[in-house]
Amino acid sequence: DLGSRNGTAVEGTPISGEFRTGERATVRVGDTVAWLVPDVLPYAERPLRVDDGRVIGASTGAVMEQIRQAASGALLHITGSSGTGKELAARAFHAMGPHPRGPFVAINCAAIPEGVAERVLFGARKGAYSGADRDQPGHFQEADGGTLFLDEVGELSLEVQAKLLRALEYREVIAVGASKPQTVDVRFCSATHRDLRERVADRRFREDLYFRIGRPVVSLPPLRDRREEIPWLIEKQISAQGMKPHASLVEACLTRPWPGNVREFLVE
Repeated sequence: DLGSRNGTAVEGTPISGEFRTGERATVRVGDTVAWLVPDVLPYAERPLRVDDGRVIGASTGAVMEQIRQAASGALLHITGSSGTGKELAARAFHAMGPHPRGPFVAINCAAIPEGVAERVLFGARKGAYSGADRDQPGHFQEADGGTLFLDEVGELSLEVQAKLLRALEYREVIAVGASKPQTVDVRFCSATHRDLRERVADRRFREDLYFRIGRPVVSLPPLRDRREEIPWLIEKQISAQGMKPHASLVEACLTRPWPGNVREFLVE
């Protein structure tokens, strides 16, 4: 910067004279904000597009292609930090599969009260426990003919993991209190923000189940690695309130870490 009136900033910090960086950087010159990258080719090959109201950038586009390839099978495991859109990826897996009109059942395993995961997943027969006055289908039965999505699958107990493995291998479940298995046709999608390999090493996750559900796997990048999508996310939220985003707002958003990822953009 040669003393311009509007000023120049790199990563939100005003500069004077010459500034060099080999990393990706957000640069603001007056009211113009640019994101500098080492090579523009990946972004030229995968231009930004809108899919079902969502902005798809270069990295997200690559993930969607992986999901499309996985959709020809019956299993998918999704990794990524909280708020990166794991359930949206699971819904895309379901929609791209052979039975998009079938049921899509999503459940957060971390939210299941301790001791009831088995009957929540596999169902229960009348009289199986105190208060069971009728047969209760589990999520596997509800997802029959469609897709079951288990978020935070690593939070399941080892006992339930064993029964989940059997359900995936034999395509049948045994409800609590039942004497015979029930066949189910379910495509299975799991997700976690934890490293399942570490949990296997700590003996908190079954190794055989890990090898059953761990491939194919897609990893959702955090928002800080998808910065080309941020201006569109800002515009969507701001325009909904009848305003236009200022360059300083875009700059501030491009330079923050977004620990909550896309979830931080959600405005009721």
